[in-house]
Amino acid sequence: MIYTIAVMKAIEKILFGSIRATTKKEDNYIIFESSDYFYDNSYELFKYVRENYKNYKIKYIVTNKAQREFGLKIGLKNSDMISYKNKVALYKYSLKAKVIFFSYDNYWKNMKLNEGTKLVNLGHGEFPIKDCSKYYDYILGPQVNTVESIFGGDKAKEILEAKYPHFKTHPIVINGFPRNDEIFKNSCKKADFLKDLGINEDLDIICSLCTFRNEHKQDAKFFQDEYPINLSDEDLVKLNNLLKENKQLLLIKIHHAQKGTSIPENLSNIRFIENEYLIEKGISNSVIYSLSKAMLTDYSSAFYAFLLLNRKIGFVTVDKARYEANRGFTVKEVDNYLPGEKIWNKEELFDFFKNLDKEDRFTKERENIRKGFVGDHRYDNCKAICDYYL
Repeated sequence: MIYTIAVMKAIEKILFGSIRATTKKEDNYIIFESSDYFYDNSYELFKYVRENYKNYKIKYIVTNKAQREFGLKIGLKNSDMISYKNKVALYKYSLKAKVIFFSYDNYWKNMKLNEGTKLVNLGHGEFPIKDCSKYYDYILGPQVNTVESIFGGDKAKEILEAKYPHFKTHPIVINGFPRNDEIFKNSCKKADFLKDLGINEDLDIICSLCTFRNEHKQDAKFFQDEYPINLSDEDLVKLNNLLKENKQLLLIKIHHAQKGTSIPENLSNIRFIENEYLIEKGISNSVIYSLSKAMLTDYSSAFYAFLLLNRKIGFVTVDKARYEANRGFTVKEVDNYLPGEKIWNKEELFDFFKNLDKEDRFTKERENIRKGFVGDHRYDNCKAICDYYL
C-alpha cells in the first residue's frame, strides 16, 4: 500500500511538472470561486465580467452536481466549469489565468502559479467585526502565492493589518465590493418581491441578517438557539401582531451555516429566506438591502454594505459578553463600531419596530463609519475592480 502511494505521488509529480513546463499564462483567462454556490462577491463580479468583457475566457470552480446544474441553467457550458476535485484541469487553467478571484477556498495555497498571475480574495463579507482568525489562517497562511484582499475603507485596512499578522505579507487593496452595484441597480421591485412571498399588500421591509451561533448543533430552534434574542412562541405572536399593525415585514435571511435549524411557520409578517431561494431567484443580499427600510442585525458584517443607504439599523447585543468570550471581536469597544440602536432585551426589540418612523439619531454616526470602512465605493464597484485587475 505504501509502495502504491509512493508510485502515485511520483507519477503525479511528473504529470504536474509536465503541465507546468508546457502551460503559459494567457491574458484572457479568469477563474472564479465561491465555494458550493454561485453566490457572493465572486459571483457578482463574474456576472459583470461575462456581460462587459466578452474577450475573456471564464472558468468557474464547482464543488457539487447541484452547483454545476445551476451553472448550466445560467448559460455556462460544462467546459466553463472546473470540478475542484479535477486537480489536472484546476492546475492547467490556474497556470493560464491572468486573475483568480476567490471567496472561500484557497485551492492555490500550494500551487505555484505563473509569474504575473494575480490571486485575489474578494472575501465573503465586508469588514469582519467578529474575530476571523481561523478564516485568515486558512486562506492566507503559509503558501507560495501572494494573495491580495479587497476591502472598502482605510480604517478597515488599518485595523485588519494590526489584528491579523498575515496582512503584513499579503496586501490589502482598497477597492470596495462587487455586490455594492446590486444595491443601486433596482433590478427587483418591492411589490414583485413581496408578491413572490405571497404578500399582496405594501409593507415596509426590515431585513434581518445575523451571524450564526450553533453551526453544528442538532435540532437547533431558530429563536431559542440561533437568534441573538430569545423569543418564546408567545413573544413571536405579539411581535407578529405588532408588525401587522405597523404594516411591516421582518424578513430574516438565514445564515448559510445554519443548515437544519427549525424555523416557525404560519407567521404572516415574519418570513425567512435562505441562500437557495435567493440563488434560484437570481438576487443577492444587496438587492434585499435596497428593498428594505431598515436592518436588524448583531455583529454580522452585513450591515457595512447597508451603510451605503444610510437607513436605520438596530443591533441586538444581548449576548455581547458571551460572544466576546467565546469567539471575540476584531476591535475593542465594539459598541463604538455599531452605528445604531443597541437592543438589550425584548422590550427594546419591540420599541425598534414601534419607533421606526420617529427621529433617526444615528445618521451622522452611520456616515462616519461608512467613510472609514466602506469608503466612497458605491455605484460601480465591479467596474472599478475590473479596471484595476483587467
